[in-house]
Amino acid sequence: MADALKVIERLKFTIAEQAVQIAALSVELDEARHALAEAQAGATLEEVG
Repeated sequence: MADALKVIERLKFTIAEQAVQIAALSVELDEARHALAEAQAGATLEEVG
């Protein structure tokens, strides 16, 4: 039983670590989307101008 509890605690920690990584990747994705939108807007302005 103690071994099972240790495994569960390890899994909780692993899940928490992965949640942090997902949050960081989400921020990076938002930044990349923003940069892409700016680049597309700049390309549109160059086409018009």
